[in-house]
Amino acid sequence: MKLVNLIRRARNPISASVVDSPISTVTSVEKRKSLRFQQDFEVEMLDSEKRPATEAVRLIDMSLNGIGIETSRRFSVGETLGLQMAVEGGRVLQARARVRWERDDGIYNACGLEIEGLGIFDRSRLLRALKPDYFGLPELINLVLQASATLLGAYVAVDWMTSDPAHMQAVMFAVPWLIYCAAVAIGAWVAYERA
Repeated sequence: MKLVNLIRRARNPISASVVDSPISTVTSVEKRKSLRFQQDFEVEMLDSEKRPATEAVRLIDMSLNGIGIETSRRFSVGETLGLQMAVEGGRVLQARARVRWERDDGIYNACGLEIEGLGIFDRSRLLRALKPDYFGLPELINLVLQASATLLGAYVAVDWMTSDPAHMQAVMFAVPWLIYCAAVAIGAWVAYERA
């Protein structure tokens, strides 16, 4: 019945009154806490002895708090499993996952798992894999360390140059080469960070 009403509403002109439509818009409200992303990470489910709990696992979608999988084995709602997932250049995240729902889809079973016990750095790494433009605590620490190293290097260079006038002459002669080397180093660092 709802499908018929939806088709009728789609065929009506845009100026049609919304009050005439019996379709409820409440059914399309997202109930999840976190946005889901379609990913293609390698996922392995482990039992309590840390052995593979099932041979075939396919990741359907995931968020920071949970994953949706299709598996050849049936799991019980409430069951806790180990979770290993390869992200970002082979880095393996390990956590626990609790089965929140399970549905038989014929050949495979679909499961919704809530991720538990993921550390702050692994959570940040996962978020960065899901949203490449993410900037979190580890990235901030990295930026602060790089800025500190740059300032310390600049302080040492200025101290060295001002300690002897001959040093200043040598630096002024080498400035074009230093700029070229700095540009190459910065370009290599940017290429490495984006890869």
